Amino acid sequence: MDKSTKSKWQVRAAAAVIFILGFTAGALAFNTYQRWSGARANGDRFEQMLDRLQLNADQKTQVHQTAENAQPRTPRWSKRER
Repeated sequence: MDKSTKSKWQVRAAAAVIFILGFTAGALAFNTYQRWSGARANGDRFEQMLDRLQLNADQKTQVHQTAENAQPRTPRWSKRER
């Protein structure tokens, strides 16, 4: 392999590594941002919605109970039996 061919492959390899590192950093940053902003805002949004609806205390209690009961559950058929 002559020097110019080796140099071309080094440039290509460096470009590929930089691309992969950039892609990975972007994905991690996006995921971290979503977790940070989602954890902070989800509870606030729910309370803001209840305030906008102008519910009384009893209605808010009923909504909270319904929301707690509506949490996603894993269906029985999705669990593998061994």
